Amino acid sequence: MDIYAYILPNDATKTGLIKVGHAGDSDKRIEEQIGATRQLYEKVFDQSALAGKRNISDHDVHRHLVERGFERIEGEWFRCTPNDVQNALDFLKQKYINEDKRNELSEKFYEELRNWYFWATEEQYQGILCDRDPDPDHALRTIVRLLLVFFLKEKGLVPAEIFDERRINENLKTDEHRYYKAILRNLFFYSLNTPTNNRGDLENRHLMSHYNKIKEQLHRKIPFLNGGLFNEHPGDDFALNDDYFFSDIRTRSIQALGNRLPVMGIVKILSQYKYTLDEADDTEYIDPDLNTFKKNL
Repeated sequence: MDIYAYILPNDATKTGLIKVGHAGDSDKRIEEQIGATRQLYEKVFDQSALAGKRNISDHDVHRHLVERGFERIEGEWFRCTPNDVQNALDFLKQKYINEDKRNELSEKFYEELRNWYFWATEEQYQGILCDRDPDPDHALRTIVRLLLVFFLKEKGLVPAEIFDERRINENLKTDEHRYYKAILRNLFFYSLNTPTNNRGDLENRHLMSHYNKIKEQLHRKIPFLNGGLFNEHPGDDFALNDDYFFSDIRTRSIQALGNRLPVMGIVKILSQYKYTLDEADDTEYIDPDLNTFKKNL
């Protein structure tokens, strides 16, 4: 299918106007539109409407031309130039190609989170990498909280150091549950859920090699969020093993999904992506839409 445009040079009522359409055979379609009048026409534009995996319609082009301020006289007739049609088509092609890429990236992202969720909560792993039985709601809260935290990190409101495994090793003592207990619990409940002027000592200080450094990281610039997401729930003292946060990719049997699937630590997953709420951002960005994640569970 093509986007085409033509003029009627001998029709005074169409002076300065271009008709923009969509067809597989543009010449045949134009002749059908002219019909019995057999007016002389000049085709001034004809280009493939294919954009990645989909076709751009003439309605898409019409809508974009109107949004750009070009006058629509009647039906498919516009007061514009062939170059304006070219610009509209180029813009739409890039837009749809970017949308397809973002959709593919989002599918990969939410699939990785889905796998992590089931890996972190399935019965066969209870008591192996956790200090007590996993709670699906706790795992879900962890995902939701970390999604927002990584969005805040993108905005410079949460320090990147607390997700850097090398820095974690430098600042924390050896303990299989140290990251959740010493970093995430303090981040969630003693920073994000506590007004800045009420923030005091951190908990689980015995796990920290450099207490003052960690306290400064967790209190510096991090905003107070009072929407309830970081309220502590019963069971939030449950600590996932560090493996669930920093492990490299490996294959695990996920009974709920009926297959052996790749999984990795959630910090490793989230660190691969950039986050935005602006659809105009480029294709490397993820929109942290929780509803999309829930649909994948």
